[in-house]
Amino acid sequence: MEKRRNSDPGLKWILLAAGLALSNPTMAAQPWVAVPSAMNGGEVVITGAALNAGEAVTVQVTDPTGQKYSRADVADANGAMSVHITPGSEGKHKVDVYNAASVRIGGGDFLYTR
Repeated sequence: MEKRRNSDPGLKWILLAAGLALSNPTMAAQPWVAVPSAMNGGEVVITGAALNAGEAVTVQVTDPTGQKYSRADVADANGAMSVHITPGSEGKHKVDVYNAASVRIGGGDFLYTR
């Protein structure tokens, strides 16, 4: 005895579309931060994007001696931020960027020489 399969192509497409709709949630862009790896004098520019327009951020820099200092910025209408700093000492600096809720959204290290 042969079993009959439902071979309705319309039903297959409906089931496929429903499966894709349920398994593919909309992905919101995640905030990101870019820190240069090395700078020879001058300003170091820390950038970021995919923030909410007007979102406040704090850029915290830890210098080679462990001293920390911060700069505040607000994301522009496109969700971008840019903070310019001039390190006071040579060596490896650590950067952490936090949103207004004090959640770290990114960072990195850079080597500064003069």
